[in-house]
Amino acid sequence: MRFLLLLAMRLAALGMLAAGLSGLLAEPVSWKTGMDHFTGDDRALAGELSVERCAELTRLHKRQATCAGALVEDHFGELVEAGLVVTLLAGGLLVVLGRFARAPHDQKEATLEAVLITAAAIAFASVAAADLPPGLSGLQSLAPGSGRALLQGGVAALFGGWLGTRAIGCWRHLAG
Repeated sequence: MRFLLLLAMRLAALGMLAAGLSGLLAEPVSWKTGMDHFTGDDRALAGELSVERCAELTRLHKRQATCAGALVEDHFGELVEAGLVVTLLAGGLLVVLGRFARAPHDQKEATLEAVLITAAAIAFASVAAADLPPGLSGLQSLAPGSGRALLQGGVAALFGGWLGTRAIGCWRHLAG
């Protein structure tokens, strides 16, 4: 049971790491594509904000001339900052959990490992399949908001591919 719990926690930490990296990577990509590529679709929300909230946003983001621009910059900052925090937390958690990792003791644990890693690989592949098409279609025109989908899908594809190769190794080991 301990083996299964530790493996599930490591896979959850990998999910956190993937989510954090997709937010954190938005910063260097935005140097070329701009913030709107990641949070520009939020401009439509500016009309729903109170006058006080707009004033607060424009005070915080003085380089932005409009409430909508300040909202985009604010949300972009949250995306990157949350990405940094989650990446660091997940990385630390993986290091700590890695100290307790061990190989499966028997056939039952090996089968559970293969099933869990396969399920995680499928989950990451599903995110990639859902996010990459809109992210890639918005890449040419730098459609507002499409950068989030592109990075989420790209990171999910990388993690899913890596976990898929691990799953194949687990199943081959079980087959003997």
